[in-house]
Amino acid sequence: MSRANPDRVFAMVEADPGGGLFRSDDAGASWTLVSDDWTIRARAWYYIEVYADPVD
Repeated sequence: MSRANPDRVFAMVEADPGGGLFRSDDAGASWTLVSDDWTIRARAWYYIEVYADPVD
């Protein structure tokens, strides 16, 4: 969750195809793929923390 916008949440999905880092700006009602980099999809358990900029 983003401190600057509490409706912004992130989800890491480990799947192939269809996985990656997703962001929602409406508290999870809809999702946008931010990155489908293979290293994220293959090791989602490793990248368990996402840090959002506290200002924007």
